Amino acid sequence: MKELPQTLKPTDIKYSNKLNVLQYMRLRKLVTKPEIAKEFDLSAPTASKLVDELVADGYAKMKGRGMSTDQGGKRPKLFAFNPMGGAIVSLHIGVRKIDAALINLEAEVLYRLTETIAPGDDTDKLLKKINACVEEILQMSEKDRPKVLAIGMGCPGVVDFGARKIVTAYGVQKLEKVELGSMLERNFGLPVWIDNECNNLALAEQWFGEGETSGTMINLMIEEGIGAGIIIENQMIRGESYSFGEVGHMVIDMEGLPCTCGNRGCWEQYVSIDALLAQVSEVFRQTSYLRAHAKSPEDITIPLIAQALRHGDEAVKTVVGRLTRHLAVGISSLVNIFNPNQIILHGSLQPLGDAIVDELRELVRGMALPAPAQRVVIRFSSMGKDAHLIGAATLGIKGVFESPEILFGEVL
Repeated sequence: MKELPQTLKPTDIKYSNKLNVLQYMRLRKLVTKPEIAKEFDLSAPTASKLVDELVADGYAKMKGRGMSTDQGGKRPKLFAFNPMGGAIVSLHIGVRKIDAALINLEAEVLYRLTETIAPGDDTDKLLKKINACVEEILQMSEKDRPKVLAIGMGCPGVVDFGARKIVTAYGVQKLEKVELGSMLERNFGLPVWIDNECNNLALAEQWFGEGETSGTMINLMIEEGIGAGIIIENQMIRGESYSFGEVGHMVIDMEGLPCTCGNRGCWEQYVSIDALLAQVSEVFRQTSYLRAHAKSPEDITIPLIAQALRHGDEAVKTVVGRLTRHLAVGISSLVNIFNPNQIILHGSLQPLGDAIVDELRELVRGMALPAPAQRVVIRFSSMGKDAHLIGAATLGIKGVFESPEILFGEVL
């Protein structure tokens, strides 16, 4: 949460108390006014007024009555956080498409749309498509939907979080150095947050994911390359030049395969989706299941590879086993360096989850230092196909929850 100014005005104190109560409601599900008064050391009238204001704002709602105390008396009213009290316009800029959605304050997708990025789209065309996506989502939100509080965006590459612009990005170079945040703020009158897609996935897991998401957590996204969103002791780490988490360029073989970054033996040359498809294509003639279900190596997909594994295709099993070992090498280094609670895997390897995750865990336990290796949980994300949109929305949700002036005052 933002640090409050040293000299607090009455409105600052009120906003701070109101925000704390709202966060408490969001995390506790059902609360009473006396419980809030006790938790935050507030007078009963003050606690009651804050809750009533949150109900009037739309961020809370009454959910019935609780049980009477042993001393009897009236049953207290129960209040709950209302996720439909506000919403975020979520944008994910990918290599081939723009995904957009309206997402409520509990990361539920209300509306979504996709706009294709054509190879010949120049910068102006891309900006027009981004603006059109936001406009359409806002139009969708006008009928019986929550008020829109902010815009959250995710994209690949290095993102200057403070300046809200892409510095370098594979596949979306035409948007590099564009003042995206300022442009969207100016066009739509909403606060805007933009970050690397991996950081957003990490935030989404921290706020809305399964299992233990406090402490130190590494979110690995495995697609054409490998990136990581890394939270250390509950804090997102971005680095001095916002390139923290570029783990795909960790060298695991100094004499290995050439990489687009100019080095040799980078981790993503052995573990990325492109690497897996290329290696399976090389053994296509030796496969049994794939040759029966694909006309050529160009028809091979990750779900098809997963099916081949389930049907015992030995050639595919050998390739996937090699990928799993390479994945374990890099993860073991991350476990040794960061000692995380969890490593959560995202991306197109998801269909292989059951086939590789048990072996991956065993390999990491054998390669990494014993103490951190025994502690870490390695799993695939359960966020599903909307993970990037939920991540971008979480960036916006976190932003507005750290900005009481947005929640309770003027948006800009």
